[in-house]
Amino acid sequence: FLGTYRPTHICRGKDFDTKKPRIELLYGLSHLPKYDPAAKEGTIVPNGMGQVPKYGLAGINNFFNNYTWWMELYHGRLFVGTMDFLYVAGGILEEQGINLPEEIKNFAHQFSGADLYRFTSLDTPAIPVSISGVGNYTNYGVRTMVADDFLYIGTANAMNLMTDLTDDKPEGGWELLKLKIE
Repeated sequence: FLGTYRPTHICRGKDFDTKKPRIELLYGLSHLPKYDPAAKEGTIVPNGMGQVPKYGLAGINNFFNNYTWWMELYHGRLFVGTMDFLYVAGGILEEQGINLPEEIKNFAHQFSGADLYRFTSLDTPAIPVSISGVGNYTNYGVRTMVADDFLYIGTANAMNLMTDLTDDKPEGGWELLKLKIE
């Protein structure tokens, strides 16, 4: 798993209309695993860009952000929505009979759910808007966004059976959110 899994990488580029477009690694890994089929073993090699990430680690510093699902401009800022599988991974562990200590579950719970980030300028790292599902930790993805005076977010959430309005858990199923972010 660790030899093949790669959290999302974020790059930016310019000069695409030239023979030498410039690509810069903002979030990623400077070294990655590579499998050698002849030797039947893996090794760690520099990434193909030969770059160290400018702002942080892959996953926008979150190992569980396995891909970027959507980016949208809103009020002159770039918003980035991810697919974060921490909540889903916890469920898989439980199904396999792996019981983590309550302290770990409680700590991880505050980071469960899709992440939404905002880049405010070309020279600063992304700022988290939400790292817990935009108000619902069962939202594992910021699936789509549309912007006008508001930022509309469609989430990914397959927890359709979470429908008990009397418990202390959020309800499952995708959501359409209308946000006003200053």
